[in-house]
Amino acid sequence: MNRFNFLKQKNNLTTFRFILFSIITLGIYNVVWFYKRNKLIQNTLGVK
Repeated sequence: MNRFNFLKQKNNLTTFRFILFSIITLGIYNVVWFYKRNKLIQNTLGVK
């Protein structure tokens, strides 16, 4: 559970803002966010 809390703190993005930006940009924000955060997620979860 500590890994998920670490990711939440590191991303500094609330669920409300994530959903709001997703709606406003018609889903493009989700793709850009995941692309930028992919390395952080992989390193934290230990996935290659």
